[in-house]
Amino acid sequence: MILDGFWKRDLMHLKQKLIICSMKFLLLPRDYAEHAISQCLLFSAAIIRKITEDEDDAKKTINKHQMQMPPLSVLKITVPVTRYQHTDEDKFFSNSRVFLDDYDLKNGRADTMPLMQICNQIIHSYAWAVVHQGKRGIYGVLVASDREKEKDIILLTVSDWVNAIQEVIDKANI
Repeated sequence: MILDGFWKRDLMHLKQKLIICSMKFLLLPRDYAEHAISQCLLFSAAIIRKITEDEDDAKKTINKHQMQMPPLSVLKITVPVTRYQHTDEDKFFSNSRVFLDDYDLKNGRADTMPLMQICNQIIHSYAWAVVHQGKRGIYGVLVASDREKEKDIILLTVSDWVNAIQEVIDKANI
């Protein structure tokens, strides 16, 4: 189990770096800003996934031994996303890569996803594209895991992920 307080500190640093790199896009080289955003998303997803797995394991152990349950609320966190449906009838992926024009990016559908599912999408990402909002910085990422790539791709905004990280920091029992 992750029981030391360093993980929350790491999540706070990743959250701050996400905010800075998404807003200071014009002051940073484009490649570095995209790399930094991708790195922060991947690292924070790995930490959060481990926290949720530990919380799930703790819940099973506590229930098995009929102990009093502390509040375990990270498992209940959901994150807003926008889904874009896969449109390629042939499901053909050239060179084992997904093309963004294989998705209907003009018709997104607002949705929410459990935090653990988003972490898995990020960690097992097969399709990954950083989304810019013109001169205002980096808006988010389009991501699809290897299992989900033929269904849809999701847009995860930096601000929604930052809010999710903050919720984990506030609610995790670490």
